[in-house]
Amino acid sequence: MIRLGLALGAVLTLAACVSGDRVTLLQHFDGGPIGAVAVLEEEGAETVLDQANQQVRLTQRGARVRVLDELDPKYQELIDGLPLAPSSLILRDFPTGRLTLSDVQKESIREHFNGLESRPGYQIEIRAYADSTGGDEVNVQVSQGRADGVAEIIRELGFAVEAEDVIGMGEFEAARKNGDEVSDPSFRRVDVVIR
Repeated sequence: MIRLGLALGAVLTLAACVSGDRVTLLQHFDGGPIGAVAVLEEEGAETVLDQANQQVRLTQRGARVRVLDELDPKYQELIDGLPLAPSSLILRDFPTGRLTLSDVQKESIREHFNGLESRPGYQIEIRAYADSTGGDEVNVQVSQGRADGVAEIIRELGFAVEAEDVIGMGEFEAARKNGDEVSDPSFRRVDVVIR
């Protein structure tokens, strides 16, 4: 959805371009892959930007493309102002019916959150799941207990976790259907997303 919004924003921006306007494809703020932008001129000619820091300038004689040696400070300011990409952690290997976290799972949480204390304006969402062994009510209780256990560890590390963002899903919204009373360890997991 975000990519669609960015693409739509780029299209609307380009539609408003007039002679002398510039379009710059900026580097990905965290070193990830970049996309591409197609600039269509009035006569129908197309110029594609597909490299980081590539810029096209529309002139009376057509589009001129160049790669910027250094970014204009206003672009760097724009990049620095972008929110950080979401971070996720998936905890697995919960025994059937068990609520407690293993030492390995606790250490995974500590490692994942190490260095994230400087992240501004974060939201942490914890969703825990169960397999279809047992009844719906029991599975919701078990998964809620797992979610609460993960939230407790994260809070001990100094991060705020809102109660409404700690959710026991039971066997609902599973990645795939597997029938009733099926013991499947891949369904017994906790997903932690930091936005």
